[in-house]
Amino acid sequence: MITPKRNANSQRLTILTVVLLFIATWLWWRIFPRSADHVSAKEVGEFTHQLSQQMNEGQPLTQSISTLAEKQQNKYFQQVLRKVQSKIIAGNTLSSAMAQYPDVFDSNYIRVVSDGEKNANLDVAIQQLSQKRYSK
Repeated sequence: MITPKRNANSQRLTILTVVLLFIATWLWWRIFPRSADHVSAKEVGEFTHQLSQQMNEGQPLTQSISTLAEKQQNKYFQQVLRKVQSKIIAGNTLSSAMAQYPDVFDSNYIRVVSDGEKNANLDVAIQQLSQKRYSK
């Protein structure tokens, strides 16, 4: 038979275990924050929002991407954006350059950008992506 005192000790032990597990998990993510080649959906959303703003201000696409790459804290995303910029300068479309990085830009993102390029409405396509991804 479990006595009330033993039950209370069991509850304290359970709470202590949960707290220690939380602290250990928090420390783990502080020491090993994420893989070096990961870009979060939030980061892509923020990039898209900022790209839309710069395109609306009339900045050239390659200049906008360069500016946004420099502002990136995520070094992997910074490298991806620089490579995308280089591919555009070499004559590729934005969608084909981004398609080289499916771990960053998903197929839906690429499709919307490609449709915008085909219809000569890239700025509108980026703005639509920005509204969908940044508002989340």
